[in-house]
Amino acid sequence: MAALQLNSAVFSAKAGGLAPASRKTAKLGCSPRVPSTLRSSSLSTQRLAKFERRTAVTSANWNPFDKSKSAKGESGPAYPTGKLTIFTSKGSRAQIIEWYALEKGIEFESVNVNMRTGEHKKAPFTNVNPFGKMPAIQAADGTPIFESGAILLYLAGLAGELETPEQYATAAKWILYANATYWTDVEKKRAGPPDQLQALETLLSDRPYLQGEEFTVSDVAVGSYLYYTKAFFGERFAKYPNVAKYLDSLMDMESFKNTCGAS
Repeated sequence: MAALQLNSAVFSAKAGGLAPASRKTAKLGCSPRVPSTLRSSSLSTQRLAKFERRTAVTSANWNPFDKSKSAKGESGPAYPTGKLTIFTSKGSRAQIIEWYALEKGIEFESVNVNMRTGEHKKAPFTNVNPFGKMPAIQAADGTPIFESGAILLYLAGLAGELETPEQYATAAKWILYANATYWTDVEKKRAGPPDQLQALETLLSDRPYLQGEEFTVSDVAVGSYLYYTKAFFGERFAKYPNVAKYLDSLMDMESFKNTCGAS
């Protein structure tokens, strides 16, 4: 991928974000700071941060519903070595992918694709997403994955959140809701839909996160669009204090500040 600028971004909750760059950087949309040019990088100019993995590594033949091995205390083959790659650019939703990966301690590299010069419409990016859209990732074993919902589900699998069919369906329903229902209505109304916000207000009255006490991929899917509603359309959620408190708690996360909040 010589045509793309590679920025090593190995994250950690302890590190709290990216190490300072040694060269001029520019803020692009809601994504982490990235180099303002696409020159070939060297190890001396890469931004590095270390992380301590906080979640179990899945096996190469991952099956989240197979309890037989875990019940026997057995483990499968190690997950393919190497970091997954997240392709990012100004104005894309790649920053929410980076947010979740950072929070869950998933090791990755960020590659900046210059959409202004059309790099997203030609190889090597179209080898990952033939439709030339963001976000897209390349798994550690080389598998290309595009569409934010599919990527979030993949990462949730890596993070160990999808251990049963019910957990998988729960994550999927919130991701589909965020992409297909909530944001569609927001774009039509240019504001938060009152009926949906009231439903979320009620749901969040007795829990800090959508699924209960733990932060999950569902919160990234829905929370990111709540953030966009606030950022793009000026929604303050004044009539929905639980929603406002929920969004504030997400935006206060160090992983959010170093990705979505970095612009």
